[in-house]
Amino acid sequence: MRSIVAMLLLAGGVFLVLRGFGIVFYAESEQHRFQREWKAEKPSVVPDTVREMPSGLVARMEFGRLQREVFVLDGGEPSNLKRGPIWLRQSARLGSGGNTVIAGHRDTHFRFLKDVVIGDRFSIDHGNDHQEFRVSGMRIVRPDERRLLAPAKRDVITLVTCYPFDAVGRAEKRMIVTAERVSEMLASPNIQ
Repeated sequence: MRSIVAMLLLAGGVFLVLRGFGIVFYAESEQHRFQREWKAEKPSVVPDTVREMPSGLVARMEFGRLQREVFVLDGGEPSNLKRGPIWLRQSARLGSGGNTVIAGHRDTHFRFLKDVVIGDRFSIDHGNDHQEFRVSGMRIVRPDERRLLAPAKRDVITLVTCYPFDAVGRAEKRMIVTAERVSEMLASPNIQ
């Protein structure tokens, strides 16, 4: 009897470990697929609309110091959160000004946020538009905190993920990273 229970517990443990690896593998393989599609097809700008990019992508985010690139999907489809961070539709559209909220899982796409510090810069590409942002704030809040969705007058990106990063099971809090748009930089070299 003991050996049957032990075998069932072992089988259950193996199943859970394999399931965890499967989730991470799926998430990473989707991001790699998006990267290939992004490089193959540079979309054009459609003013004042959510640009439908390859595979339903909304944007590409790149965190240079952390050497991390993630592709953001439309949050209208709940299953997209398994494939990458999502833009929450109840927030401002990318590039339209205001507060754009992007949410991602702490154990896959947004795990690198644990290493973000105030002052870090990152870029967001959507359509042919390229924007630079600087991390201006970080805080830990309860999951029912709704102020993060509040409109803003300036161009702000709010990144949301579960916290703590090493929690097993459901995380009790959320990490909020806010970033403000950096003034437009000159694209052309200095001419003397």
